[in-house]
Amino acid sequence: MRGQVFTIAKLHYINGVVYFTAGQERTDIITLADHYVDTTKSGDVKHPVERVRMLARFAKGLGLIAIKDKGTVTITNLGKEYYTARASEKWSLSDNQKKLMRDHILSDPSRTATIHAVYSLLDLVRKGHSGDDLTHQYAVAINKEFAWNSEVTYTGFTQFGLNYLEELGFIKSSSSLEKPQVNKEAINKSSTKVNTILFTWNPNKYKWQDLPQAIYEANAEGVHQRSWSCGVTKNIEPGDRAFLIRLGVPNRGIVGSGVLLSVPYKAPHWDAEQAVKGKEVNRVDIAFDVISETPILDEYFLSTGDFSKFDWYQQSSGVRVPEAFVQILEDAWSKVTGTQFKPHKPDVSSTIYTEGNKNIRLITQYERNPDARQECINHYGLSCRVCGMGFTERYGKVGNGFIHVHHLALISEKSGEHKVDAIQDLRPVCPNCHAMLHKKVPPYTVEELKSKLR
Repeated sequence: MRGQVFTIAKLHYINGVVYFTAGQERTDIITLADHYVDTTKSGDVKHPVERVRMLARFAKGLGLIAIKDKGTVTITNLGKEYYTARASEKWSLSDNQKKLMRDHILSDPSRTATIHAVYSLLDLVRKGHSGDDLTHQYAVAINKEFAWNSEVTYTGFTQFGLNYLEELGFIKSSSSLEKPQVNKEAINKSSTKVNTILFTWNPNKYKWQDLPQAIYEANAEGVHQRSWSCGVTKNIEPGDRAFLIRLGVPNRGIVGSGVLLSVPYKAPHWDAEQAVKGKEVNRVDIAFDVISETPILDEYFLSTGDFSKFDWYQQSSGVRVPEAFVQILEDAWSKVTGTQFKPHKPDVSSTIYTEGNKNIRLITQYERNPDARQECINHYGLSCRVCGMGFTERYGKVGNGFIHVHHLALISEKSGEHKVDAIQDLRPVCPNCHAMLHKKVPPYTVEELKSKLR
């Protein structure tokens, strides 16, 4: 793959172009050049259009802006994150910006020719190359060995690349070609990062036929596994966090959460008519631990405070939630649902098989205690505590001893082994009422559901 390099000595020189574009959301090269005092660091350039165009191409190569026909420039989702994480000093990079870009580069080193060039140099430094050997190996790695026709060119572009690596925190110093030192801690932290991905569901386009069953499995049994479209996003890994937002119908908002079980793969289109035509989409497997028929975090909530600073209603599924919003999202979600997500990239503990596909099970399955179940039944009996139905009375001998036991507190809220108080924590309920109890998150209380009986 051919790498793309620029005669730009420092990465932070792009900040003026990126920040101006973020403020406007849509602009163009000429407008950026007209505002060269703001969009270039020196604020005084002889050929502002050429300079701004190069800065914009560099920013585009890093994924921060998009350049369309006729020079139209727009900010990308990554660019919005980069702008939100900016330092107080315009011409520098904040720690959050550095981490954001490190994660972006390491998640897909061949994403663009520019990122390929940055990563290739990092890879060579990690392998111990330095001095003239580094400059020539770098030219070969990005297919520039015939384009760079002098030692000055070799050294110059390599030095620019080392400057970028130092600014991003990949290496400790770029001042010498002889012994550049890799910042292993920064690389390791970035390579094990868990991303938070926002998936979309529009009921007007996709009819979720088994939604009631999915709600029951996720909320009562602890997991509902399902494949879901991830749009054009490919940098998704098993163990990443998933949230599901409902669009297209009132009330919009976040209705589910879970963990990723797979990397993206091609599968038939979710629309049956498109699938018949052979159309495919990128999909991932998700283990949902919470699903609700109505939003748990609704439009009003998502429009308040810091939540209002992010566009939650993007039509494309598979959008990464900016790191600045992840913790406040998790805190709010935990407070409402009673669940808690602990980021990790765990080892494979067991495997499950669904429709011929092997997937990694990454979430905990909580085992029910049979002794506690029996103690509950001994105390409360075998009749449903909501509707009163007894299976022996309804079905005769075949129904003897049958009843579900409902945990008043979600069992998945508990951490590891815990003692269950059969009298305080459990209630016998029939399967229908058990499913209805879990129609929302947190579940209805037994008394609430009993009041809804007709």
